[in-house]
Amino acid sequence: YSGASPEALGPRGQDAAERRAPLYDAYIRRVLRRRPPGEAGYDAAQSLRRLRYLAGQMTRRDETQFFVEGLQFDWLGVEQQRVGRGIMFAVFGVWFGVPPGVLFNVLFGVLNGGVFGVLYGVVNGVNPIKLVEELEIARMNRRTAGIIVKAFLFGILFGVFGGALGSSLDGTQVNGLSAAQVIGLSGVVFGIVFGTLFGIVLGVLESVRRVESRRRNRPNQGIRHSAANGFKVGLLVAILACILFGIFDVLAGTPRYALVGVWIGVIVSIYYGGEAVIRHYTLRLLLAAYGYLPVRLVPFLEAMDAHDLIRRTGASYRFIHRTFQEHVAALTDEAIAGLAAGVSQGG
Repeated sequence: YSGASPEALGPRGQDAAERRAPLYDAYIRRVLRRRPPGEAGYDAAQSLRRLRYLAGQMTRRDETQFFVEGLQFDWLGVEQQRVGRGIMFAVFGVWFGVPPGVLFNVLFGVLNGGVFGVLYGVVNGVNPIKLVEELEIARMNRRTAGIIVKAFLFGILFGVFGGALGSSLDGTQVNGLSAAQVIGLSGVVFGIVFGTLFGIVLGVLESVRRVESRRRNRPNQGIRHSAANGFKVGLLVAILACILFGIFDVLAGTPRYALVGVWIGVIVSIYYGGEAVIRHYTLRLLLAAYGYLPVRLVPFLEAMDAHDLIRRTGASYRFIHRTFQEHVAALTDEAIAGLAAGVSQGG
């Protein structure tokens, strides 16, 4: 519009948004013709529909900054959220059901998976996704120390009780000691080891705090940090739990119980970041299935950045201006078709 008459911007009676609309439409056509979306594998009309959805969601929330890891289930409609809740039920039902089904029996696995899957789907299925970007190790306090001591005492009492019960059932001699004495001493030793490890596991879980931070410098960094933190805490707990349950394996002569320790580590990893990762990518798949956003969201946003339609600053994206964001959010299907035709025809 450089050098154009004031009339080219529309009648004076139009409001500011209507006067800006031709300018923004011309800008969209120009930047898309300069570097056609097809070069990056994106159709112009499809790209504009995706940007319209993104702009609409940001405008509805009164936001100008978009973080990929900030996607939430309320970006879906009510019926679509019900589908998401059902998927969460299925995913976590399998997660909680398959390991005990393999370790023990199928019926127990089905019951365990069904109960926990339904509870999770109902209670937390489409609630806000909470990232675990940082882990804070709390200082030892009375509460943590009390939990460790109680777990230690529980293990000793458990071992002594088991040893006393077993010693009352056998009166034979073993290497000069009665079987009662052997079983009783074994019970005490087992209780001390079990209680110590049990206390350490609970102490770790009590001391590690989950923290969400926005100190990010790359897109989707919050999800990657959540995955890494879940893996680290889960691995630590799995090692301790395997040692703990390995005591049962020594007594029973089977490696089954150590595998329970692995399962416990997996469950803990969900709490410390794994849940956020699972729910985030499930949501991404749903958004792609409904045609709102592509599965490979970051490459798409980077392509739109290259077209000068949005800008990336660190880990976040924003439209070139708040009024441009509102304009894109208000585009109709007919307007998008017209813009795409103008791009392809060079008009």
